[in-house]
Amino acid sequence: MLLYRRQQGMATLTFSIMLLLAITSVSFLTAKTLLTDQKIASNDYRAKELTYASEAALEYGLAWLNRHQPDFEAWNTNDEDANGQSFNDLNAPNTSLTAAIDSYILTVSYRRRCISPDSGTVDDACGQWLIQMSTQASASSDHSLSRSQVMLVLEDLSNFPASTGYIRVPGSWQDW
Repeated sequence: MLLYRRQQGMATLTFSIMLLLAITSVSFLTAKTLLTDQKIASNDYRAKELTYASEAALEYGLAWLNRHQPDFEAWNTNDEDANGQSFNDLNAPNTSLTAAIDSYILTVSYRRRCISPDSGTVDDACGQWLIQMSTQASASSDHSLSRSQVMLVLEDLSNFPASTGYIRVPGSWQDW
């Protein structure tokens, strides 16, 4: 009877230790799951923020083109892509955009091509231009975090010669 009394709490102790180990394991697994979920949510937020920044780059590029409306002189004297052809490419000045988490550098470049030549004898005579606008948004904190987009814009000659603007070509937007 004396022996039985000494071992009376052994089953309770064993059960308590096993229960404590099980609760500890569940706690660690829950913490790991929560940290993983937090990383996924953070990455998703950054991806959405980058998407918005790249959309802003498109809007900036179109606004810059409409505001400055580069003349033939500006197009003809630039060879931004260094391909030896100085009549078809131009870059807008880089700008930056600050968002909640990061700031982004917006880069815009333009390439143009004539889609309806004038009947004039001048080489630069073109009735209407199609312009490929390539944009990129890159995070300032992590340059590997970037997104590029391409969109075609067309000279809007509906109010010509009072004003010339550029409009989006439907279905020309590309994202990668």
